[in-house]
Amino acid sequence: FVIVGSDWEVGYSGEQDLFMIKVDSQGNEEWKTRIGNSNLSAMSESGESIILTNDGNLLTVGNNIIVKTDLFGNIIWSKFSEGTNNQFFWRDAKETNDGHYIISGYSPLQGRILLKIDYQGNIIWQKELQQASGINQTTSVIVVNDGYVALVIDQGNQSYRLNKVDLNGEELWTNEFT
Repeated sequence: FVIVGSDWEVGYSGEQDLFMIKVDSQGNEEWKTRIGNSNLSAMSESGESIILTNDGNLLTVGNNIIVKTDLFGNIIWSKFSEGTNNQFFWRDAKETNDGHYIISGYSPLQGRILLKIDYQGNIIWQKELQQASGINQTTSVIVVNDGYVALVIDQGNQSYRLNKVDLNGEELWTNEFT
């Protein structure tokens, strides 16, 4: 099992780093690693979701970070949000039918976001989802045959919204539930 979260780096400005630990079936540690960007002051990285990719690696998303590692936690590539005005809180990732990745999250400045990247971490497209009033967070995404469906939670109005987009990220419909 590989588990992700965050770890406070002692002695370094009190910021969090993404933390990964692999344990065996008995819970014994096999390896652990901390991944962060020390060049970014006042930014924290944490792990929110991890998937095993079809190429046998791991894709982890979280606060201000998207990182692909091998099965031993060695970084293949990483993408960090840069600047306090450009923070992204990634919450979920799935591998798409065409071998890329769809990632859901939000940004205080840009709202609810779906991001599609290729297997090397290059952006294919990034789309803002229709917003409602209140505090909205895109929390999860699923892959369907003709696109993607994202769940948005509106904490202010205690409602839920489903947004469906096509394979190019164009919004097809939105349904709200209370």
